[in-house]
Amino acid sequence: MATAKSKSAKKTAAGNSTPASKPGAKKAPVRKTADAAAKTVKAKTPAAKKTAAKKSVSRKPAARKATPAEQPQAAPLALETTRKTVLVTGAAGFVGSHIVEKLQREGMTVIATDTPGARPAFERSCDAEFVGADITRPESIAKVFQNRKIDFVVHVAALYDLGAPEDQLMRVNRDGVENVCLAALDAHVSHVIVFSTADVYGLPRTMPVTEDTPPNPLNAYSKSKWEGEKKAMAIAQVHGLPLTVLRPTVVYGPRSRYIASVFFSVPGLVRSMSDRLGIEDDVLYAFAGGATINWVHARDLARAVHFLLGRSDARGRIFNVADDYPVTLSELFSVIFLPFGFEWKSVVPFPRRAVSRIARMAMTLPPASFDKITEFMQDEWDRVKERYGLSDDLQPRLDKDLLSFLIGDRIYDNSKLKELGFTFRYPDPRKGFSDAIKWYQKNKWLPRIEKTVY
Repeated sequence: MATAKSKSAKKTAAGNSTPASKPGAKKAPVRKTADAAAKTVKAKTPAAKKTAAKKSVSRKPAARKATPAEQPQAAPLALETTRKTVLVTGAAGFVGSHIVEKLQREGMTVIATDTPGARPAFERSCDAEFVGADITRPESIAKVFQNRKIDFVVHVAALYDLGAPEDQLMRVNRDGVENVCLAALDAHVSHVIVFSTADVYGLPRTMPVTEDTPPNPLNAYSKSKWEGEKKAMAIAQVHGLPLTVLRPTVVYGPRSRYIASVFFSVPGLVRSMSDRLGIEDDVLYAFAGGATINWVHARDLARAVHFLLGRSDARGRIFNVADDYPVTLSELFSVIFLPFGFEWKSVVPFPRRAVSRIARMAMTLPPASFDKITEFMQDEWDRVKERYGLSDDLQPRLDKDLLSFLIGDRIYDNSKLKELGFTFRYPDPRKGFSDAIKWYQKNKWLPRIEKTVY
């Protein structure tokens, strides 16, 4: 579910690498065909109806049509993944690093790629081979595939920054997907998993949201992810790329800088201001309810990737990845405020209509208005860091597009994934939130405040 305009640099949730076809191979005809297919691709399945565009494609390798074995099977078939080699893009990022760790623990050979010079978050926990590459440059990602037999590709790399310019988001989240998929096609990879986002659905009127719900992205980030999906689907349709698309909801867990900066730092800011103002009451009389949303723990997301890799009944399909128990804003805050010595006491109903109107009006304000709020938050956080001896990993901020989370519910149907036999280790995010905060406190990303709530 990166930070821009803050003291921490804009963040690519995974490396920016670009796959290209074999050196010297002509790409123009394929790009033209893929672009044409992308305009008409539907939201249902990545490898659905074949288009007449196939007839005009003269690309190497010869267009590989999806075989019946690559379509959903009545009896699930999971390949033996141990000793297989998998390429994970965006491996230095929050989600990518969890996937690298999970796949290596399961006995797979992992090649991790991210932007050159990136420091992998997993470097202390596993010894995966790291290769620097830029997914926005086809020749850069092509080199990763050279002289290597890669069986699977998990494309996580993305620019996850709700405040980033649209052209920058498109270059990474749309063009980067196309580059990686074309490189995987040239390398005859047997399965590609591409990460999208549940945010492509926007604010649907019908809940729970299924994979058949028409996408309606509302911001530049989700639009770029939907465009990336369409690029991948077009390549799957035209060339038979064995593709699976994942649409995870907001992802949380250890090492998440963005989510911790946006949500988990708020209680620390409130504690700092209340202490400076001499407020001794640790009971927060607040609202009950609020917008409801599913979350997903990074470790469950990594487990879902391992579960789906190599399965014939996963190819040509889209999966929502969201936990079982959607929580309201008040349920979220009651959990994340507790470790900071506060008791969240819900006493009034959440004023949905009023908050929605205010949020919609605020979303029309110029970015400079939010810059001032972010500047105030960061100045206050600097005091928190100094007082509690924290690291520089978190930079609290307020992005305009975050206000959409106050407007409506986001409840996602995860039944397609669970029908294959997948179960969540963190089905209720409230337990996961508490565990994640303990990790942040242990690693001095968040303060450990010793106060007793009676």
